Amino acid sequence: MMIRALALGLLLSGPALAADPQLSCAGKSGGHLGPDPVCARLMALLAGQDIAARVEITRDEPLILAARMTLSRGPRAMQGPVVQVTSTDRPLDARAADRLARGLLAATPMP
Repeated sequence: MMIRALALGLLLSGPALAADPQLSCAGKSGGHLGPDPVCARLMALLAGQDIAARVEITRDEPLILAARMTLSRGPRAMQGPVVQVTSTDRPLDARAADRLARGLLAATPMP
C-alpha cells in the first residue's frame, strides 16, 4: 500500500505534460490542395508544444503553394516570411504540404 501511495505521489508531482498546440489556418477555399494538408502536417510537427500558430495560405495553385506562419507563446509573437514550394513540370501533391510545413517551421523564429 505504501509503495502505491509513493508511486501515485511521484506521478502527481512529476513534470506536467506539454499542451497540444493551438492552430488556426486560413486560406482560399477551392484552391489546388487547400489549407487542410499543410495544417494537419504542422499540427503533427508541433505536437506536445505549448504554442499557438496561425497559418495563412497565400497561394494555392497547381504549381505553387505558399504560406506565412505566426507563432505565439504567451504575449510574444513572431511572424515568419512567406515560404513557397514550387514545381515546374507537374502539379503539386500531398508531399508539397509536408515540405511547406517543414519550411514554415524552419523560417519562423520561435517566440
